[in-house]
Amino acid sequence: MSVRMSLAWLCILCAGGLGFLKGQRLRKRIRILERIVRLLDHMERELEFGREPLPEVFKKLSEKNTGELKAFLEHAAVQMQQGKDNIAAVFAENVRTYLSEGDLFAEDLQRLYALGSELGYPDRQLQIHTVAVYRQEIKELLDELKKQYPQSCRLFRTLGMAAGILLAVLLW
Repeated sequence: MSVRMSLAWLCILCAGGLGFLKGQRLRKRIRILERIVRLLDHMERELEFGREPLPEVFKKLSEKNTGELKAFLEHAAVQMQQGKDNIAAVFAENVRTYLSEGDLFAEDLQRLYALGSELGYPDRQLQIHTVAVYRQEIKELLDELKKQYPQSCRLFRTLGMAAGILLAVLLW
């Protein structure tokens, strides 16, 4: 009898833990998107006032960031300076390498791919406008996610616990 009870509690706790982890993943996504918004804000200012080429902008931005964003920016700057591919290909390759394994969703990655495909125009004002548009788009998504975050976390935890209880009852 005690083994059954232990297994039932284990099922409830594990399923509840999975719900909690799902909420944590959403929180990490929000944090990464906040960092990307700040990155795009800095990029817009560097393009507007710095008057430097895009590889230099990426290099400067890598010094202001940490983690996967720093690695992404450093590697992209090196590849852009070497001139192996066009900027869109370098940007997409580095997004795939450094950011796709993280907590960003597929729609977030698609936005980044779209941004990369539009960077590198000779017209600086068009680049500035492109970065501003994508920054605003991600900022709106971020505001929506922040608004839904408390409800979503509560829902994930509740569903996890309910699934654990259901599994415990079925196994009993």
